[in-house]
Amino acid sequence: MKSITYCPICNSKQERWSIVNAEIAQFLVERIFNNANSEPVFLIQCKECSFLFFNPRLEQKEMSAIYTNYRDENYQKQRQKYEKGYTAEINYNIGFCSDQMKIRKQNLLNILTTTIGMDKIHDVLDFGGDMGQYIPDEIPEKYVYEISDVQAIKGVTMFKKLPDKKFDFIMCAHVLEHVPAPQEIIAQIKKVSRPDSVIYLEVPQEFYPSNLLKAYGKQILFSYFPWLMAMTKYKPIMHEHINFFSLKSVEKLCSNNSLDILYSQIKKIDYGYGETRLICCLARPNIKNRVGYE
Repeated sequence: MKSITYCPICNSKQERWSIVNAEIAQFLVERIFNNANSEPVFLIQCKECSFLFFNPRLEQKEMSAIYTNYRDENYQKQRQKYEKGYTAEINYNIGFCSDQMKIRKQNLLNILTTTIGMDKIHDVLDFGGDMGQYIPDEIPEKYVYEISDVQAIKGVTMFKKLPDKKFDFIMCAHVLEHVPAPQEIIAQIKKVSRPDSVIYLEVPQEFYPSNLLKAYGKQILFSYFPWLMAMTKYKPIMHEHINFFSLKSVEKLCSNNSLDILYSQIKKIDYGYGETRLICCLARPNIKNRVGYE
């Protein structure tokens, strides 16, 4: 793990941070460190862009330890050892619940239809998109860039390396909350974008009281609100989500990387087993600043 002294979204320095002691989930202590880690971790809130993140940041070897053979049988059993409710059924449904796939694809289709129109999108790259199962059916040519050892679903072409190709539409959904350097992901997305490409970013909005209280109870609710920490014995728990976005921080990520926002909104989504909130952002390269584009 490596400590940083700047915000991963807006680059503000430590004097603009609020810092709270945290700890790593036992599941990750075993999976990453073989139960040998003793390095302290902190939950940071950036006062400039409202981004929350854990520090130190995971490095490549630690990311590989988490995501190699991600959600296979061994992963599920290892996680359930510490999280009793994490059953094989839940493990499978996270990526392949048919209702969730349908709702997420329809949500994206609605955004595209009402902003730019589907006639302008002939191909799509789902960046970090697992098997490509969340790509809207209406897009003719479907591609996914995924480095884990999975196979694409029927009708989707998979790249294991960043392709030497530009796309009309690049989507990056539920990736940025996992990665130590979100701006590096945006830089890679720009490499497969043209100046007229459209980029879609989607992350969960996890930092609001009703969601945290309903899903996790008082311990996690207090964990994500630093000003409540003095009244409790609980610490924030670092799990696979190492970043927590607000609408402001997603918009700041775009503006810092020369992306003009076409659509930016928090959507309440009901999957049938509970309501969640998604931060949905559609953007296009700023034509006045084409740094990073060929």
